[in-house]
Amino acid sequence: MQSSPAASVLIRQTYAAFAALWAAWTLTWALKALVLDARFGGLTTSLGGFVFWCAAKVLLWVLPALFLVRLSGRTLREVFNFGNWRGWLAWGGGIGFLIAITGFVPHALQGKPLLPTAFSLPLLNVLTVAPVLEEFLIRGAVFGNLLRGHSLRTANAVSALLFAMIAHFLNNLAA
Repeated sequence: MQSSPAASVLIRQTYAAFAALWAAWTLTWALKALVLDARFGGLTTSLGGFVFWCAAKVLLWVLPALFLVRLSGRTLREVFNFGNWRGWLAWGGGIGFLIAITGFVPHALQGKPLLPTAFSLPLLNVLTVAPVLEEFLIRGAVFGNLLRGHSLRTANAVSALLFAMIAHFLNNLAA
């Protein structure tokens, strides 16, 4: 796919913003692990860690995503596509269900409880906060921008790789 000069600039800005986000997230993790946890014991508690990482995600994921959406000239209404809520609920719910089964089946075979036995803030983070913010950043902002100058296949593959980097590598640092 031949992309316009404006699309090429947008894609470069998107990659640069993601690289800056990656560096900022890594530095945030290092700052917390190496400095803040020792000085502020409250950050090591369930509530303290939850508040810290939620604030970090808003600052380091949501603000750059809003910036990227603005660069692309899209609106939040376009990004969230609320008019198609049944479609994204079906896909998200369906894929979420399939992923959940990969956890349920081994637990059932081992006789372990299928669902958590107690509510916790880390559980809330894993089940709602992180996925919603990751999707907004990667699928909403990054994928949408890459789609302006790449084919659907390329934009999807690159955004999936970036998602894996955020969701699995960087979040494991924060765990």
